[in-house]
Amino acid sequence: MSIEDKKFMRLMSYEKQQDENQNWTAPLSFKESRPLLPNNRLQALNRARAFDISLRKDPVKKQHVLDFMKTLFDNNHAERAQNTETPKEMWYLPMFGVYHPKKKDRIRVVFDSSAKFRGTSLNDVLMTGPNLVNSLLGVLLRFRKDKIAITADIRQMFYSFNVTPEHRDFLRFIWHEDNDKEKDLVDYRMAVHVFGNSPSPAVATFGLRKTAEMAESKYGSDVVTYVNNNFYVDDALSSHSNSDKAVDLLKRTQSALKEFGNLRLHKISSNSNEVLAAFEKDDLSEDLKNLDFSDDCLPVQRSLGRGVLSVINGLYDPLGFAAPVTIAGKLILRETMKESTEWDEPLPPQFQSKWQSWKDSLKLLQQVEIPRNYSSDWTLNKDLFLAVELYETICEELKTEFQQVQFFTDSKVVLGYIHNETKRFYLYVGNRVDRIRRSTKPEQWSYVPTLQNPADDASRSIRPEKLNQSQWLIGPTQFLCKKNTIDSETEGDEFPLILPEEDRDVRVAKTLLDPFIDENGLLRAGGRLSNANIFPNELKPLIIAKHHIATLLKRHFHEKVAHQGRHLTEGALRSAGYWLIGGKGLISSVIHKCIKCKLRGKEEFPKMADLPFDRLDPAPPFSYVGIDVFGPWTITTRRTRGGQAQSKRWAVMFTCLVVRAVHIEVIEELSSGCFINALRRFCALRGEVKIIRSDCGTNFVGALSELNVIVINIGDRPIRNYLSD
Repeated sequence: MSIEDKKFMRLMSYEKQQDENQNWTAPLSFKESRPLLPNNRLQALNRARAFDISLRKDPVKKQHVLDFMKTLFDNNHAERAQNTETPKEMWYLPMFGVYHPKKKDRIRVVFDSSAKFRGTSLNDVLMTGPNLVNSLLGVLLRFRKDKIAITADIRQMFYSFNVTPEHRDFLRFIWHEDNDKEKDLVDYRMAVHVFGNSPSPAVATFGLRKTAEMAESKYGSDVVTYVNNNFYVDDALSSHSNSDKAVDLLKRTQSALKEFGNLRLHKISSNSNEVLAAFEKDDLSEDLKNLDFSDDCLPVQRSLGRGVLSVINGLYDPLGFAAPVTIAGKLILRETMKESTEWDEPLPPQFQSKWQSWKDSLKLLQQVEIPRNYSSDWTLNKDLFLAVELYETICEELKTEFQQVQFFTDSKVVLGYIHNETKRFYLYVGNRVDRIRRSTKPEQWSYVPTLQNPADDASRSIRPEKLNQSQWLIGPTQFLCKKNTIDSETEGDEFPLILPEEDRDVRVAKTLLDPFIDENGLLRAGGRLSNANIFPNELKPLIIAKHHIATLLKRHFHEKVAHQGRHLTEGALRSAGYWLIGGKGLISSVIHKCIKCKLRGKEEFPKMADLPFDRLDPAPPFSYVGIDVFGPWTITTRRTRGGQAQSKRWAVMFTCLVVRAVHIEVIEELSSGCFINALRRFCALRGEVKIIRSDCGTNFVGALSELNVIVINIGDRPIRNYLSD
């Protein structure tokens, strides 16, 4: 609600008053406290004279206007304006007459509040107010909810709300004195809020709801709910579960509006004779008419834009029942616009027959019968196959909590988007996926084959004569079944009891599993575990044959066990209550095709060279030795009163290249001398060594320099004696 709307609501709350007859009086909602308007009497006088001339040419219309104005004056909705010598601000409203297309014997005189004079109109200086009118879609949805339907109307709703006397001079108009066409034109002014004023709908709706609130303590809160939810401006449409409740609520609403607001609820109509019999004849509607698609309702001009567009927009269908038919006309309009851009050129010859054929077919819409009440004993709490926004609208308007709501789409790509929780989408896709998942859960979305998708009728168009039996109105047969059914594509494969005996896996399954059909019509394995104390799903698992569904299950549980192999995947399937026929081979095939498992497969090693002789000679331990140094470690060498003395130590590891025996010597530093000492100790303990292998560590290379040799040849007597001493 905007700041201006809030200002409007405060104005109505503070200044809307009632007189002794409970009539409401409300001010005009000026944007400024003192509006500056030019004197437009000359404009209104010229318009009144022109209107007068047109009435002289049409005596029937003239009489209808006189009758309308007589009613206006008799009900004190208008009064003679007093001429004052003191100049004051005022505004004159030009008039014109409008006939209802279905009521040629009745005219409504409209006061033109949008007429501009010197760039200004009355509506320009008035606050329109918030849109307090209920959503038409919501009113119609609630109207179709229950069996007993009732319609009613507030008598002259706008004229039931008076205008504050000091503001009535802004609603002046010029008309014949005493409503006599032979007398001069004089000034009158409206005493009520008029059709044409932009704030009139908000003023009337505010007053209607305020009246219901004032009557709540005496007539009940359900009266307030009825008024707030079931009125579209002055028309009430409601549905009820039984006649007694409907009559009681409507009578209390009638009394409440009359007592607290002097508003009359009349023109009552219902599909229940019990409801009609409960009200006086004066309160009932005189007649009801059906939607008429006869020729005189549709434009007959064959222009490119105006005629085609007028016919298409003339088909008012807020609930979209005729959408599969109207889409064909819109497609014709789109095609014709490609040929020409002139509004008043005749249709191109190639489109004239197509256009005329479609226009003539609209008469067949009279044969379409749509049940008003859409809920039956079982369908109200079943699935509603609607888009997310429509689903939210239905929940909001019907104030109903559905036990289960299921959404269907024929796009597997969209289903993938909705169920995906890891991939980052492009901004456009991501925003829409986020919008869907805010209101629904991924498990609510299912796939429907394209041929069974009702939405295709609205996008591809169908002939009017086929609309009654189309999926668009009755829905796909498989969705309307009370009992859960299985897609015909998988029905034969899902029941091994009726599979051909040539299938070896099926023959084995029948023999070993002892299959049976449970109370839900699902095939389960019997087996010999009836007395086992385990979960029912594991005790009698569902039997799944070789089918795409089985593949999806295997993929799901393979990912659920973090790609840990066939045995764990099979165990997860069994624990979840599924028994796959030929499951081991099928699971192996899924794992073999799994991308993640391929990426985590065994590494390929290059071909290795032959092992050297010293790795293969069956000699005594430590005949062939490999050496390396590791460390350091910090050790405590001594303890004193002043603390501990610490130093580092390393270790030289001698390993036998043949049998992998290990000998370790501790050294104090990474010097050549320390290494030579460790080597001497090793040789003294382990005996003669034939070959020593090492890397190019500095202590090893330094040892060669200190021994003044290029390669330590253990076989040389001097070196052997030195190391062994």
